[in-house]
Amino acid sequence: MKKIITTTIISLYLSIGFSNGQKVALLKTDFKSPILYTDSVTVNQIKGGYFPIRISDIDTFHSAIEQLYDLLNVRQRIKMQSFEYRAGNCVIKTERVPMGYGDRYIIKAFNLIDETTTTLNISDGKTQNILVKTRLKRLLNYLEAEQKFTIKPYTITPKYYNIVVISE
Repeated sequence: MKKIITTTIISLYLSIGFSNGQKVALLKTDFKSPILYTDSVTVNQIKGGYFPIRISDIDTFHSAIEQLYDLLNVRQRIKMQSFEYRAGNCVIKTERVPMGYGDRYIIKAFNLIDETTTTLNISDGKTQNILVKTRLKRLLNYLEAEQKFTIKPYTITPKYYNIVVISE
């Protein structure tokens, strides 16, 4: 009897200690409030201004945001009409808006977690690139402030998906 109780207590302790709790990080869209961690996403959290992203996808998401920041660092005209970055279930869609002195971009992040799709509007294509760069830098700083899961990604290079090339 004593052996059964001991085995049960040890198995409960191990299942609690090694459970996959808090798999989702909830980023506040103003990039000011602390990041919340949860097991599931609710509609009220999304309506409250949170953007959910899986903790396992944070490093790839961070790298994609860095790539977009570097893209906006130089005033240029790119040859892609649109492209995507993917970080697990999160897709960052970027569409080019041609302007006279360099392109602007419509940047939106979409995420599907627990059959709930969430959108984070980063740029609308009307905002100047310098203001979009500031928003991206605030997002990067927001992610880096949480040292629990963010390690400076030095080997991750995001890959382009669904590229539409301009054929003029």
